[in-house]
Amino acid sequence: MGELCEMMPFMTGCSIQRECEAGRASGPYCRPLSILADACIDMGDMTGCHNYKALCLNPRSVVKQCSNAPAVPRVLHTMTTRDEISSMCSSHSMDGCQDCKGTGFSSCPNPLETLSRLCLGMPGMAECRNHDAFCNAAGAGFGPFCSAPDGGGMSVPPMRMYFHSGTYDLILFRGWVPTTGWQYALSCLAIIVMGVVVQAARALRAVTEVRWQRQLFCEPGCAPGSGASDTSTTALTGAGSKLGASGFLRAQLWRNTIRAAFTALTATLEFLLMLVAMTFNVGLFVCVIAGLALGTLMFGHILAAEPSFGDEGQGHGTDGNPSHFAATHSAAANGGCGCSS
Repeated sequence: MGELCEMMPFMTGCSIQRECEAGRASGPYCRPLSILADACIDMGDMTGCHNYKALCLNPRSVVKQCSNAPAVPRVLHTMTTRDEISSMCSSHSMDGCQDCKGTGFSSCPNPLETLSRLCLGMPGMAECRNHDAFCNAAGAGFGPFCSAPDGGGMSVPPMRMYFHSGTYDLILFRGWVPTTGWQYALSCLAIIVMGVVVQAARALRAVTEVRWQRQLFCEPGCAPGSGASDTSTTALTGAGSKLGASGFLRAQLWRNTIRAAFTALTATLEFLLMLVAMTFNVGLFVCVIAGLALGTLMFGHILAAEPSFGDEGQGHGTDGNPSHFAATHSAAANGGCGCSS
């Protein structure tokens, strides 16, 4: 086996031998004859395998050592392993692809280790089916090939600070890494929904603010269509007189609490969408824009009518004086009440 691995160290059997000799792999499949079986099943035409084939692969063989030290039942073939690496790395930029860039054997010195690294980092891919079968057959002793270094879990995709395509990107959380087309499509749908919710929350706040402004500026007897008139500078003080000082402050505190909740919701979602866009994944970026645009399409008529009052007593275009604020906006508010000036 030593001569075989000196000539072709990239073989699957040689990778297994190195891990067994280093003590990182163990179990019955670390026996020398078992490792030789792995290599000869992988590349049976090698000169060093002729004797093994005559002794152990002959159906009439009676050598007990052959049955006591068999190859791993689903041992990976070197050429198949290289093809699976090439297929995975052609569609995804993954940690480990840099170890197998060329077509020659020297450009991919350890295919089994590289494939294991890719499959442990991105489980569930079609190219990993043979690797999964190999690990299930090999058992717990083949940890270097079958267990993630941190005890399990998906590796973090590389951060690429330029626009790129593909499905393999980390979205906000370590566990949110789409590995299939369906997972990527569902992720895009979730991002679009987030954008729509942002616009819906903004529209709901606009509606709420308009209702509050009507309550603030309308006099008790001024109902829609009544034709009653409001004196501009007494609207705010009239509301305060009706509620009393403590009642007015409680109402204002309650409204500001709701405003704070709206702000927290929209700011959280907007920053999350910003972080999604910063993955520089073209598809995810388009989904962010599509969600916000779709939300505007659905609620734009409400957002366009969003009042510019700001907080009570802090209206835009005023000096913050409540009476000046009332004077500036009472006409608009009275129009919403049905009052005429």
